[in-house]
Amino acid sequence: MTPEETTRRRTSQTGAETRGTAETLDVDLAFQTTIDYGGLGRYSVALLSELADRCRSITVYPTHLSVPDPAGHEWWDRVPESVELADRRGLVASYLRDARAFRDHDVVHVNYASLGLPALYRSLAGDTPFVYTLHHYDDPEEIAESTSLRLKYALDLGVCLPAMGRSGRLVTVSEHNRREVRESLGLSPDVVPHGIDPAPYRRVDADGVRAEYGLAEESRLLLFVGKFHGYKDATTVVETFDRLRSEGRDVELVMLSGGGKRDEAVRRRLADSPWRDHTRLVTEVTDRRLYRFYDAADVFTLPSRNEAFGLVFLEAMASGTPVVAVNAGAAPEVVGDAGRLVPPGDTEAFVGGVRDVLDDDDMAAEMCRRGRERVERFSWRRAAEAYVEIYREVLR
Repeated sequence: MTPEETTRRRTSQTGAETRGTAETLDVDLAFQTTIDYGGLGRYSVALLSELADRCRSITVYPTHLSVPDPAGHEWWDRVPESVELADRRGLVASYLRDARAFRDHDVVHVNYASLGLPALYRSLAGDTPFVYTLHHYDDPEEIAESTSLRLKYALDLGVCLPAMGRSGRLVTVSEHNRREVRESLGLSPDVVPHGIDPAPYRRVDADGVRAEYGLAEESRLLLFVGKFHGYKDATTVVETFDRLRSEGRDVELVMLSGGGKRDEAVRRRLADSPWRDHTRLVTEVTDRRLYRFYDAADVFTLPSRNEAFGLVFLEAMASGTPVVAVNAGAAPEVVGDAGRLVPPGDTEAFVGGVRDVLDDDDMAAEMCRRGRERVERFSWRRAAEAYVEIYREVLR
């Protein structure tokens, strides 16, 4: 039976929310991913929630990097009950489980190079085709915190990624990533951008968050969200804050971060700031905390020079928070003309960009308006529709 013959249309409903009419494919999908509190976990839950209405059946195979109890993860409640969840296992047990189980599905969708090798095995055996989504294409030296991790990332990029990309259907999340992969490996992946549901970012009451963290109500708030990896250049954010304080501006800095290779260096830089009493480092990042700080912030600052996509840009814009970033990586694709983009590595320009937003209320309001409009271009529904089409083409 061809994919065209099995395509149909149906209307489904999850809870009290009607999803509407969605084009579906009669396919049994295996989806290997990590269920955790990071960006991949958010992507997985959001995409699966849309794919559930577009595939006959889906089984999620959590990697060993998932939280110990993926079904108990608070985000998993957002996934329709029709999506099945396999048991989480250790690294070797996961490889063995997936190598057997992937044979029984129509299509496999993996989100790692090395951890997706069971999909490569089943494809080469002639059993099941696979789709591989490349989320990051980072220099191991920028993100790996140990020698073992650097070796792991080097193996992923140098051996596993080329093998997966040439044997399966390669997808990535931005034109920036596609250019990087094309130039270094000669591969040309499809591009399926991430999406966002703006509603939670627009139904927020940030009252009290400043008092909770000892921040002055009348101050202007700079916000950074992300791990302290080298390419994110968090020290430029601290330098920007220091410069603005030295000019006599009443600004405060909040950094929401879960670590990263440059974690210790950024912590030292914060401790060395003469205005360190006006900074807050928040390491326990929950959805509610994230929403409230986005809403309370006057400017979202991220001078990342190699962002693979940048979900945080969408989150800030959905919250109506002006964005100052650099004209590098995927930031121009995501932010577009809705934010202020300055040359990478130019601290003076970055400070100037933040200063301009703080000083010009009309500019800030216009950035908020454009940001809210721009996020409408990025939806998980569109992402799911694109993947369904890719599954169909793979089945051909």
